[in-house]
Order: sequence, then C-alpha cells, then structure tokens
Amino acid sequence: MTWMKRVVVGASAAWIGFAILACTETDAEVEGDLASSGRCPAGERCAPRGGPRFFLAPAPAGAEPPTDELPPLATGARGWVRFVEASASGSDYLNVPGARIEVDPGLGTAPASDARTPLLAMEPGTFTIRAVDELGNLHDRTRIRVVDGTELTLRPVNWFVGPIGPSTGWHVWPGTRIRLSSEVRSEDGELLVALTGSDAVIDLDVPSSGVLDVEAAFGDLTTTARLPVARGVDGVVGYAPLSCDSERRDTLYCLYGVEGGSPVYDAPLVVEDVDEDGNPYAIELTGFQCIRRDPEPRTVTLSLDGSRWTQVIPPAGDSCAAD
Repeated sequence: MTWMKRVVVGASAAWIGFAILACTETDAEVEGDLASSGRCPAGERCAPRGGPRFFLAPAPAGAEPPTDELPPLATGARGWVRFVEASASGSDYLNVPGARIEVDPGLGTAPASDARTPLLAMEPGTFTIRAVDELGNLHDRTRIRVVDGTELTLRPVNWFVGPIGPSTGWHVWPGTRIRLSSEVRSEDGELLVALTGSDAVIDLDVPSSGVLDVEAAFGDLTTTARLPVARGVDGVVGYAPLSCDSERRDTLYCLYGVEGGSPVYDAPLVVEDVDEDGNPYAIELTGFQCIRRDPEPRTVTLSLDGSRWTQVIPPAGDSCAAD
C-alpha cells in the first residue's frame, strides 16, 4: 500500500511524504465444516475432537463478516489465518497445539509468524483451508474466496469505533488530526480484505486552511481523498458506528458538525447531556465524538461558536445503518 499526503493552500502544493501509523481492523470467528455439522467431512480422516475450536482471520471493519467461510481477500492482498481455541480463562485465544494450516494450490502461504499463518491472495478463486495435526488428520476446514478489487476508497475512521458515516464527502477541522482507512471493493460492491495492520490506516495533521489531499494505491488501483478544511459548521449530524463489533455499534452514537451538507471530522462540538444518574454535564467532543445510547431515545443539545442545535440520540440496540 502506498500513501502520499498533499496539502493544498491556494495555488501552491507541497508533498509531505509518507506517514503510516496505527490500525483499525476486526477479526472474524468462523466455525469450520466439522464444528458446524458435528461430523467428520466425507473423504477426510479426522483428529480426535477437543473443545470449541474455530478459525480466526481479519475482516473489514465496516462489513458483517460471513459465518460459513473466511472474509474474502482482494487479489494481491496479504491476509492471515489462525486455528484457535479459548484459553483457560476464556479471555484470549490460543492456537490449537500441534495444528498446522494447509491451503489449496493457488493460495500462497508461509510458515506461521506471531501465531498467524500468512496468506497471499495470488489469483481469484475459492480455496480450502485445512487445520491438520502432525499426522495430517483433519481438525477442521473452511474456505476463503479471492476476488479482484475494482475500487479503492479512503474514508475517515474513529480510533475507537472504526468507520462512521459516508465513505466520501467529508470536510476536516483545522489544526486537528484525521485518521483515514483504506477500503477495497469488488465489482459487485463487496468489501474485501486488502490491507491489515499498520498498512491499513494513516494519521494526518490537518492544516489551518485550504484542502488536504491524500493519495493512495493498492496494486493497480489508485485514489485521492480530497478533504476541504472547514471554515465553520452550520448544523449537526449523527451516525451509528458501522463496525460490526456489536457492543460498540449498538451502545454508542457519534456526532459531527456539518458544513454545507458535508460532515466535518472532529469539529469541537460541545454536547449538553445528562449522565446515567440524571446529572447534567457539558463536554467538548474532540477526538472521540461519540456518546452513549440509552434504552429510550433522548435529545441532546450541541453548540459551537455561539450556534446551538439539538440531536435525537436513538435507543441502544439499533442496527449499524447510519441515521
């Protein structure tokens, strides 16, 4: 993945260089054929069964991961997979002792690194992934699709809840920092795993005025996110997080300023609300931008530079669709 930041002020432009930092991603837990059916698949010789075991692999943060196969990889992407079971405390996942990963020809792999077996999506297709013991007996198996990516987008993400709101059309607040994440989609619009770890996101300083252009490339795909620096806000908008971490998605609601119909990333709105005990408070929504949901809808007041607006906070448990 190649990132390049360009700050445009008036007619001048300066190339600032590369800045690849932290990561926003979700892991998918997928039961294999044996776990889901309770039977050794036809034609396989299976190892003795232990406790609950499943495959773990990266998933795009803004997509509902599949349950019967691993999240799809973009052609040319580097992914990973683990075959795991819960630790004794139940607070972590451990690789199943003695298990190793085998893959179909056409899907590249390498020796496990940092508990993960790397996967290289070399060509489109559907490939079987098998977890086997030292004798080649099957622990379980699943599948992964490799799909050609046709569209690359850069979108703002929240450091805690991941992608929020529309993928494009954002303005940015002067003097703050913005986090952008890459998204690769197929011709059918399916969100694909293309980048993981520090390659997936970039943190950038926003200039005091002008336009922030960020260029990126993945394989033959290129894109530029053009982010005007806001001069102010004339309204507010709320979004449910798109991340399929359901606890965050269904218990938080994120609030942004609006300039001319475009959401403004990290505008320093002040929210007047009440806490869970009914006590009033006011706090500036800088950086995080999200507040809790209650069992019932409630209305909060937001303000900036002397202007005030109200916003209804939907009840906890709604879907991840933006409101």
